[in-house]
Amino acid sequence: KYVEELRTTLKNKYSVEMFEEVKTLLGMNVQRYEDGSFSLDVTAKIKQIYEDHPMLNQCLPSIYPMTQNTPKDGEPSTALELYIKHNFSSLVGSLIYLSTTCRPDLTQALGRCSRGMHSPTYHHIQILEQIFKYLKKPENRALKLFFRHDGAPIQQHFREISMDKPDLQTIVDPTPEQLKSGNFDPVVTFVDADHGSNRPDDDRKSTTGYTIYMFNSLISWKSKLQTLVTTSTHASELVALGIAADETVWLRKLLKEIGFSINPHYFIKNPTMAACSEQYDSDDELQPEDLEFIRSMPMLTDNQGTSFTANNPAHSTKSKAIDIRWFKLREYVQYGRIRIHHISGDANVADVMTKPLATKFTQFRYLLGMDSHYRSSKKS
Repeated sequence: KYVEELRTTLKNKYSVEMFEEVKTLLGMNVQRYEDGSFSLDVTAKIKQIYEDHPMLNQCLPSIYPMTQNTPKDGEPSTALELYIKHNFSSLVGSLIYLSTTCRPDLTQALGRCSRGMHSPTYHHIQILEQIFKYLKKPENRALKLFFRHDGAPIQQHFREISMDKPDLQTIVDPTPEQLKSGNFDPVVTFVDADHGSNRPDDDRKSTTGYTIYMFNSLISWKSKLQTLVTTSTHASELVALGIAADETVWLRKLLKEIGFSINPHYFIKNPTMAACSEQYDSDDELQPEDLEFIRSMPMLTDNQGTSFTANNPAHSTKSKAIDIRWFKLREYVQYGRIRIHHISGDANVADVMTKPLATKFTQFRYLLGMDSHYRSSKKS
């Protein structure tokens, strides 16, 4: 209904005669499949980068966009290293668009090397060279980001998490009854931090990473250097949780504004408020003492201390900057916008956004919804 109304409006206003399926969008290739899913890829743009910079073809293929033992000291000596240093800003700029559209597998490594955008060191050059080695491998270059409700890799991951956490049963595939009642979680956020991950001769700031899924598809991700120095893993995870919470709450408001039904599931203590509970859909006027139980957007972290701190009024933060983030986070929890759960480190997909991984990289990349080819979700 809404699509037809939009088509009619556009046709009347701009004299559009026909509407075809989108094949390309801002340099991204769009493919649709028989089960209703679709994928985005930037294979053509990656190919163009190598054509514009033939020197990059000297890179040897690699399976990882960043390694754990990237050299930190040295001087560029080979022709390829010198070429990358001379064209550093241009090369990083061309990759940033890829990582923010449909290549989340590049985000963490690109975030590291982009910190040397204006004055790249040997360390930054090595990271960028490794990214191009990764993209030189044909199966890595051809990776697509899939958007699908059924058959998504993250579905099984959600099931495994819910087996250990009964209170997270609502992140698993909703039944028809749950869909009708709204008793399920359409949006799930993974958040992580790598404490003091910046180079020792820089400022030892930590890295925040998060991945946000909606109906089993990745829709938002980030790897970001924190703006303040934290003195403990607990503090860095708390800052990361605050950053991810801002994005999650904003996304919640956006979805409701464009018509998605996100049932807050309030059980209101005050009977006089129950009759008019619908007017409190924005969550702004309900007070914590009026609420007995709230089901809101789940955020999953692998730091048990941070999860405990965020869900309890007592706290021990000493920094004013961290304290402000903590009180904002606590308000989100109190007013039912988010709820925070602890999961194991092996289950935290956001780990791929904070540090270079070895054994888990391919697994987490697959959980991001990335694959080199289409896999039907239809059961045979």
